[in-house]
Amino acid sequence: MGGDVDYVDEARRLGSQQFCAGYPCFFLVSSAQLVKPTRAGTAIVSERLAAAEPTGRFAHITAADDPARRPLVLAVKKTIELFPSMITVGRTQNNDLVIDDVQISKLHAFFQVTGERVSLHDAGSRNGTFVGNTQLKSDGPGTALVSGQQIRFGRLQLKLLSNRACWEWVADHFSQWD
Repeated sequence: MGGDVDYVDEARRLGSQQFCAGYPCFFLVSSAQLVKPTRAGTAIVSERLAAAEPTGRFAHITAADDPARRPLVLAVKKTIELFPSMITVGRTQNNDLVIDDVQISKLHAFFQVTGERVSLHDAGSRNGTFVGNTQLKSDGPGTALVSGQQIRFGRLQLKLLSNRACWEWVADHFSQWD
């Protein structure tokens, strides 16, 4: 079960036990959308930015604005061989979690997962990595996370969820994306 999996479809198709057995990892979820800009600039979309005046640098479309749009659900899992002890996050294709946006550094941050424990580390990102309202330091030890915590990469806000909590989150939001 790899490649470009649509985890929303998988959660809707599978029961909770099947989803958890098939995807034994943490997830990042958000109602925000990543929409390619019509011109050079940033591609992220967050609900907070959607309320702001359009500047031409941000695409302002969220699931709340357009019910046909689906939530962003990313599996926090190793997908490439580079940096075997880290699950990397960045805008380039050599990362495990690719967030194609100029607000995200090429190598923005990384997760380390050991069993049920997960920690997040900033990798010297330009626009910051945050847990709640606390910005992580690139030279710091990282921050231990638990399911339900808010994370922000640059301006993109996400929530870290266990696989079961992810399935429940999608189930709670089915009607918004039918």
